[in-house]
Order: sequence, then C-alpha cells, then structure tokens
Amino acid sequence: MAFDCIYVDFQNKSHSTGLETDFPFLKKTRFISSYLDILKSYLPEIRTKHFWFLTSLVDYKNFDFDFIPEQHQINQAHAWSSTENKEGDTFLFNTNELREQINDLKFLRDLKDINYHESQQLVYHDWPVEKFQLGDLVERVKSQKHFCVHYALDNTESGFRQPSFWDGKKIHVYDKKKTMLTVPKININNDLYDHGKIVFENKESKTIPLDIFFLHNNEKIASANLSRLETHCEKISKKITTVSGIKGRTQAIQEVAKRSTSDYFYLVPAKIEVSNTFNFAFVPDTMKSPRHYIFDCHNTVIDYSYGHQAVVLYNKKLCLDTSEDVIDFTMARPHEHVRLLSGNSTFYEDDVVCYRTTFRELVKLFYYDHTKPTVENTHIIKKWQQANHSIVKKACLDAERFVQEKKFDITEIKKTYDWNFVDLFFKSLA
Repeated sequence: MAFDCIYVDFQNKSHSTGLETDFPFLKKTRFISSYLDILKSYLPEIRTKHFWFLTSLVDYKNFDFDFIPEQHQINQAHAWSSTENKEGDTFLFNTNELREQINDLKFLRDLKDINYHESQQLVYHDWPVEKFQLGDLVERVKSQKHFCVHYALDNTESGFRQPSFWDGKKIHVYDKKKTMLTVPKININNDLYDHGKIVFENKESKTIPLDIFFLHNNEKIASANLSRLETHCEKISKKITTVSGIKGRTQAIQEVAKRSTSDYFYLVPAKIEVSNTFNFAFVPDTMKSPRHYIFDCHNTVIDYSYGHQAVVLYNKKLCLDTSEDVIDFTMARPHEHVRLLSGNSTFYEDDVVCYRTTFRELVKLFYYDHTKPTVENTHIIKKWQQANHSIVKKACLDAERFVQEKKFDITEIKKTYDWNFVDLFFKSLA
C-alpha cells in the first residue's frame, strides 16, 4: 500500500475510516465536476509510480489494496466495480502513463489501455429511491438534498444502477416514458433538459393510466360525438367519463379536474369527432415542468389543423390554480402544442355553437395579432376569413368590429370568455 491515494468525498456516509492509516499521504477532495478534472488537478502532486483513486461511494473494508500489476499490466489503468457500471469508482493508475495522456483526454474512457475488474469485495453506497408524481419531478430535483437520487413514478425500487462520474454528472433515464431516472444534484432553471448531460436507455415503460373525460352541455352535436368516442375507446380498451351540465367553462374544467384520479387528464370537448388514430397514448414528459398539452384538431370549414377545439391533456394542479380572469383558460398557464391530430371539429353543425365558437376564437386571434403578432396567427385569421360559410363569415366580421370598437381593451376581450355574453351579443345584432 505504498502508493499515493486520491479520495473523492461525495458528502455521503464516508467510508474513508482507516484509509488514512493505510495511505498516510491520502489527498481528500470533494467531487465538483468529474473524475477527469480531479485527476488533472491532483496529478502533479503524485509522487509514486502508481496511485489509487478512491471514493466515498464504496466501502473498502474487504478490498485488497495489496494488488500489484503484473508486468504486462504495469502501464494499464485499472478500474474495479461490483455494479453494472463497469467504469466503476475505484482505480489504480500508472502515474507516468496518465501524465502523458491526460492533456489529450476528453473522456476518461479514452485512455489507451484500461483493465476492467469485477470485484464482489466492493460494497457500494446506495442512493435513496424516491417516488414522484407526474408534473412534480422538476421541483423535486430543484430541492434535492442528496448528491444523487433514484426517482420512480411508481413504487419501483429496483432496476437502478450506480451512475458513472468519469465525465461529470449525468442524468440517467432508463425507459421511454421517463418514469425511472437517476438524477445527480444539479442546477436547472425550467426543465431537466437544462442539464446537457443526459443518457437515454429507452427501455419499455409500464402503462401510465390517465383519465379521459368527455365534457358537454347537451349541445346538439354532443350526442353523436360521444357515441363515436365510446365506440373508439371500447376498441382501444380505454374508459371515458362524461361530465355535463356545469355552468361556466372555468367551473366545468375545474370540476373535471376535481374528479380526475390522475395528475394529468384528457379532456374531449363536445365539438370534436375524435380521430380513429388518436389512441390517448401520449404521456406528459416527466423531465419538463408542469404544463397543458394541446393537440391538433382539423377544422374542415377553414381546412386547417391547429389547437383550437382540440383534445387537451390537462395538468390537474394547474387547472385548479387557474382563475376566471383570463382570456383563455388553457393558454393562461404553461402549455405545449403537440403536432398530433386528435380529431375533426363538428362545430358548424349547430348554428348557435358555430357562431359563438367562431366569434370567440376570432376575438382572441385579432387581439393576439394586435398585441403579439405572429406569422401563424395572421395565417389562421386569413383562413377563417376565407371560409365559405355564411355564419362563420358573419362571426368573423362581428369579431373584427368588436375588438376595434373596444380598442383591443383586455377587460372587454375577457368578457367574450363567457358564452352567455357571446349569445347575448349575437342577439343584440339581430
């Protein structure tokens, strides 16, 4: 044991007890960025032909430090591990060989000759396993206390591995739906993707059950669309719950949220005929902050598909935290547009629904075009204005006149969020 030793402390339960006696010149350091950076920093201080590189992740009580490389192994870097991570956390380096290569290494695995050893004498520190919910992983990581945590969406406690720290802190994502992850303590702003070093393994995931609701207020078109949805969901083995008779759109969506047993839920509006290819299989990205996911809906009147009247995958908590004083319930909170067709709108089959839907949508579009114009928004307005449908044409003209007369006053714009206001406005023009 006459070799020098570098000991990396991860601020977990230290296993260095006794090592100071075995290695009187032991150099202890906290982990900062990567093993490679630590080696670059401490290599000039090494005075022996070989040196050990050890960490607090391992209990070395039964490990044999009397290992001496044979002649053909003398220039090799030796790495020991008892886990599936063969890169390990216990090393014996040839000092001169490492000095010759260190400045040209981008990754520690780029060393010319590495000898990997399996050892059952190494007992690893096990990081805690914590259960998370859809939508709260980002906040959990932001407040994470341990250097590393294994996260699971369900009660899984196995299948995780000891991560490698050769090249820095990496997020390990084990499955396609990102329900099992190993996450180091990192600084992020909004999403886990802010941390650039991520390893994806893309294993198959367990099913994530999400509630599906059909919301209506006995519109003429609701019955046919519900019947189609029931037939479709029976084919794909999905259960739907119908909610009706709730006055006020905010109240209706929030009532659905209260009834949801899942952290996210699908909401199917009465005006959409759900596509046979839309299987309610999309799941929220656990690595992103909470948001609503808006799918596409094809509007046959304007021959264009976008998020209006589409199926939405709502975040339950965001729904319950949204006030009535908004111009648009869904877009009032963080949201993401998913380019996946959820169905075709049948709003035009009911004259009352057709007018109020068009008027309300165009008021918003004109307002956004005035305050935050975009190419797509302007294009959508033109598609509506070019529609060959008398009620749609009238509603477009009325909406444009309304926002101009109200001088794009947000207080007046918000009034159109109430269907009763739109219905009374329509009657006042008769």
